[in-house]
Amino acid sequence: MQQISYFDFCTKEGLDLYISKARSNADLFNKIFHFSPEGFRKKNPKFKVSGEDNVKIIREISQITRLPLELVEGINLGDEILHSQGLPEGFGCTSVSLDGVIAQTLDLFTVDLSLVKEQDALYVTMPPYLTLMGMNKHISFCTNVVAGPVQGGIPVSHMRRDLLRCKSLNETLDYLKSIERATSVNFLISDGRNVVDAEVTTSNVNVYGSVENKNGIKYCAHTNHLVHPDFLSDNSCSRLKRAVSLLKKSKNLDFILQDSHINVPIFYQQEIGFGSILQIIMDVGNGKLCYKDPFMKNYGELQL
Repeated sequence: MQQISYFDFCTKEGLDLYISKARSNADLFNKIFHFSPEGFRKKNPKFKVSGEDNVKIIREISQITRLPLELVEGINLGDEILHSQGLPEGFGCTSVSLDGVIAQTLDLFTVDLSLVKEQDALYVTMPPYLTLMGMNKHISFCTNVVAGPVQGGIPVSHMRRDLLRCKSLNETLDYLKSIERATSVNFLISDGRNVVDAEVTTSNVNVYGSVENKNGIKYCAHTNHLVHPDFLSDNSCSRLKRAVSLLKKSKNLDFILQDSHINVPIFYQQEIGFGSILQIIMDVGNGKLCYKDPFMKNYGELQL
């Protein structure tokens, strides 16, 4: 795992590192899943692409990284591959919001990450995957893996990238409800003022709003399961309970992401690591994205 780097899709600033990370991630995918992602793609032609924009991006990623198109397409079915094999115990991330600002620990295998600037979007990804989480001038979103069945439909990687073309909360929710969804995923979405949580499954999209703490500040949280009946009352995840308790006290988001009950130390098994490989805070109202990986003492900052 290397330190997170920056790549500009238009100017190609940071291209060499982006290529290097795409190739190392492709090798890691084979080690994790024990078969080729392109083989999974060929065996499952039922998955759809969401539009010509994503088709063009995937083709360009293949061209600039010199990875086979079928491999890039297969890695962008990573969520569906993972769900078809079953989520490892403890797999997941913690997403939180406070006063319109959203944040997340990215709990994942030790993939190599890039911050990507693409037209009006700024996002984090593991090349050659489309998008993990990010923001544009109108909305930002964090995301959580949620276990669920796999069917034909739009893959999660495409959903994530499509959200960054939306210009309002209503547009993001309309989009998620309108598509045929390949598997489950969760999104915590902000327009800088309001935050909603969208639990996406193959059969439904459940939407939860924020609540106010005693200081009159709105907050929301989600981890890696479908909450019931709501995120305040759900007691099935210790990370969620801890996040809610800190949000009720209006603790700073960076404090919450560093909390020992939420931040997962990286551990290794047979050279593959897993843990909190990134902390990210997005303030779409001010166009600011802050990030910190395990190599960094302090947060870095990018302005959209």
